[in-house]
Amino acid sequence: NYNVWENTTQYSSTTLDNDSIVSSLEEGESKSKSQNIRGGFFFNGHYEIDTLNSIGWWSGIHPGWSKNEGYNYDSRTELIHSPGLYVYEENENSNGNNLGAWAGFWYEHNFKNDKRHKIDANISFNNWNNQNVTKFLRDYYFQDYLDKDRKDFTNSKYIGLDGEVNYTIPYHKNGQIEVGVSGGYNRSKSLAQIDTLDKHSDPQEFVIDSLRLKQVLNNEAEFSAYATLEHSFGNFTMKFGLRGELELIDYNILNSPKDNVDRCEPALFPSVHLSYHTKNMHNFTLSYTRRIQHPDHAELSTFIDYYEDSYSTGNPDLEHTTTNTLEAGWTKFFRKFGSVGVNLYYKDNKNEISTLTDVAYNDYFHRYVTFTQPINSGHSYRTGGDFNVTFRHKGFLSIRFYGNLYYYNAKFNFRTEDNPQKVENFNYSFRLNFWTKLWKVLEINLSANYRSESVTLFTTTKPGCSIDLGLRADIWKNHISLHINVNDIFNWNKTSTKNSNPYYFSSSTSKFNSRFISAGITFRFGKMELEHQANQGAGMQSQGQMN
Repeated sequence: NYNVWENTTQYSSTTLDNDSIVSSLEEGESKSKSQNIRGGFFFNGHYEIDTLNSIGWWSGIHPGWSKNEGYNYDSRTELIHSPGLYVYEENENSNGNNLGAWAGFWYEHNFKNDKRHKIDANISFNNWNNQNVTKFLRDYYFQDYLDKDRKDFTNSKYIGLDGEVNYTIPYHKNGQIEVGVSGGYNRSKSLAQIDTLDKHSDPQEFVIDSLRLKQVLNNEAEFSAYATLEHSFGNFTMKFGLRGELELIDYNILNSPKDNVDRCEPALFPSVHLSYHTKNMHNFTLSYTRRIQHPDHAELSTFIDYYEDSYSTGNPDLEHTTTNTLEAGWTKFFRKFGSVGVNLYYKDNKNEISTLTDVAYNDYFHRYVTFTQPINSGHSYRTGGDFNVTFRHKGFLSIRFYGNLYYYNAKFNFRTEDNPQKVENFNYSFRLNFWTKLWKVLEINLSANYRSESVTLFTTTKPGCSIDLGLRADIWKNHISLHINVNDIFNWNKTSTKNSNPYYFSSSTSKFNSRFISAGITFRFGKMELEHQANQGAGMQSQGQMN
């Protein structure tokens, strides 16, 4: 796979100090171009030992290379600390490579007494290595002493092992119990090193920036167990579930042990699902689920990541987010028309984790700069509904409309508990899918998407839309297939955001070449029914990549 991405971003901002006095004004533009080459080789298999036992395996490697070029123009006016006009141009070039490998094995045994009575197990292994070197050259218009040449080097290695066992027991002709256990362990090691050219040395040489050096060794383990009970009474089905998880985090910053994180996070997830269907094809569903989101290791660490003009840090006081979700749905199927469906939901979040962008005076920069930090933004809820209509006509025409409308409400404290903030937002999105088959050979797929403006923690994202088109032709009795797809035909994909922090006003617009074309040809030989098994193998390969 080979692709080229180009992106252009324009931005502006106003920074205020703690007394609400303007500290600096900034505007600029950045451009980037990325070239990527990826490849892969995979081998999958499936073998039926007998009518009751099956095994399968998947494995593969995934190498990749990347090359990036970037340019940034920035103009900043400082009004308080070291006042003056600071204008620079910065060029960057980077080269990277990565190599991944995965493998897995699964086994399934079915008992003779009942096809529902079975046990299955799988184990998977993943390994990834990434390396990237970026060179930056920053040239100031008026302050030559601030010119900087630097090299950023990043290297990361990851290894993971996961496994699970599931057992299904039918205790009644209308009921069954399913239990399972799973566990996983992953170990990652990363290095982020910044070398700055010392122009006063003779000869000039690059020196490690020790303040921004970051060496990480992270170990994580997760264990879980679940049990579900499902029983049907005629057209009515009940399903109850309970899942328990235990997550262990051992996050070590080797060059700054005071910022290490060591945590043990238990959690319980109950769920209830009820469904009912009628003879005239009305389906009703009602469900409740409880979920817990734990902050990750980086969000908990107090290590400060210094960038060229800003910084970020974690928050050791973060608490987990608890989400309770209630959903109710109705779907009506028609023999000649298609279907109509409505799904209503309410999601309540306690201690929602959000990323705050704020400003503060920093001794490293000797001025007010922006920083980001995860916080528990407080209580929030989202309530709304999905609506969908599907129309089918004689096997050659299908139209599906999907709409989503919800109301979002959040309350959080900003800087102090005496400064509560409130976020309200009505958001909606639509998707229209059109499919037709002409002359029994040519398939046409058309998809249109739209999302409205959304508001979160001090951040507003402008609306977006896109239209995709796909053509497919099956010829020579389906032994040859041709396809061509065009994503975002009119190249509309653009992201515009605004930040309304009382001490930091900013806006940015980013545009990238989201329109791209892909084409392919498939030849089929032998028995056509074997293609389904080949697709199953490809699915196993995708699962190995995701893990």
